[in-house]
Amino acid sequence: MKVRFLLWSLSSLGIVLALAIAFAYAPQPMRRIGLTYVIFGILSGMAFGRLAREFELDRSRILPLVSFVVVLIGGTQLAWASFQQLKEARSQQIENDPDQLAMLNLAEELASDDPELADHYRQERRELKPQFRDYLNFRYSKLGQWGEHLSVVFWSLELICAATLASLMVWRTPLATDTTTKELET
Repeated sequence: MKVRFLLWSLSSLGIVLALAIAFAYAPQPMRRIGLTYVIFGILSGMAFGRLAREFELDRSRILPLVSFVVVLIGGTQLAWASFQQLKEARSQQIENDPDQLAMLNLAEELASDDPELADHYRQERRELKPQFRDYLNFRYSKLGQWGEHLSVVFWSLELICAATLASLMVWRTPLATDTTTKELET
């Protein structure tokens, strides 16, 4: 039983990481706010439930809990892979126009006396060399201009929603022991 559970856990992790990479490289129109993570959670949960049936696991509370954690890991991987794509695109932009970064450096030095202008140039630099929080701000900019912290909150809500959906899908999947019990009752 423990070996089957371990195999199920590792297989689930492999599936969710593969799904995360597939979702990260999906065309932009398919990566909608909210919808991406909802579909990611549902597909992960369906796959986990199917695997649990294949491995003939008993229904227990640990399956949805592990599913929840695995989808959190996969959702984080999805966001990280998307961030890496944005970072690569911005690096290409700098490679294509290296003078852009040099001019930005010069402008920052000249604007050091003006805090408002210096802040503007810092923002420009963050667009050219983004951090993960900049990716999240970029992702949720379609909803409006929010602070850095709210974009992290929105992303966390998407992750929790995906993980919860996956857990519910696993919980509701009829497992091998459920069908055996029903057959014995009739």
